[in-house]
Amino acid sequence: LGSVRGIAYHVIEDKLVPNEVESLKKGLAYTLKQSDYLLAVSYKTKEELTERLNIPPERIYVVRHGIDHRFRRIDNRNALFERLERKLGFTSQYIFFIGVIGYHKNVMNILKAYEIVWNEGVKAPLVLAGPPGMAWREVQEWIVRKGFRKDIHLPGLVDQDSDELTDLYNGASLFVFPSFYEGWAAPPLEAMACGTPVITSNLSSLPETVNDAAIQIDPNDPEELAYQMGRVLSDQSLREDLIDRGIKHVTIHTWENAATKLLQTFSDIQSRGPWRGQK
Repeated sequence: LGSVRGIAYHVIEDKLVPNEVESLKKGLAYTLKQSDYLLAVSYKTKEELTERLNIPPERIYVVRHGIDHRFRRIDNRNALFERLERKLGFTSQYIFFIGVIGYHKNVMNILKAYEIVWNEGVKAPLVLAGPPGMAWREVQEWIVRKGFRKDIHLPGLVDQDSDELTDLYNGASLFVFPSFYEGWAAPPLEAMACGTPVITSNLSSLPETVNDAAIQIDPNDPEELAYQMGRVLSDQSLREDLIDRGIKHVTIHTWENAATKLLQTFSDIQSRGPWRGQK
């Protein structure tokens, strides 16, 4: 049973590091050769494996991931913002993104959308958290050129073994994640669990992941992203609706549900036996 977390290196190859693309393609080829069945992390990934690589759909099982219970709403807001002030240097709510600072995560269009809403009077800070990627230098140069050094923050890596990320989600007034590709993505669901409204992309597995609990936009259109950012930040009833939808939606994305589905997968594979082109 081979595991496939997405095939970005086949779908958006131009936005990734070339030598990494070749390595990942070789790794997938090895997995396909050695495995009777495949475990995909989303139905979109299963569809892509079938359409792009001609893998029979009967050979692919789907088990979506869960999110950790530590992602939750924090009631003590004073203590929360004291911790965030030590990390970020300010206490106001902000627009938040987390992920590799790379082109495939669409960080440049986040910046373009941010400039639009800033010029329209929305003065919330922007926090882009995550390790440097291919877009790191261009992001820094853009921030300096546009005069946003005091308003856009790049805190870098976030400690995944503490509540640091939970704090960052809770302190945000809005979470934006307009990625060009995700095999499956935890951040939009983690933000929802923390009571933060989400805007994400309408591509790859993201619609499947968020369903109707987030606003979905064309990731190639920074003006549409800016418009929806402005709506969420200014319309309290919309914010409350998104928060409620998100909190309800994440209850289905648990590791307990994932484990149950995985056990069912093992049982089915045991009854079917090795793959020999069977239906």
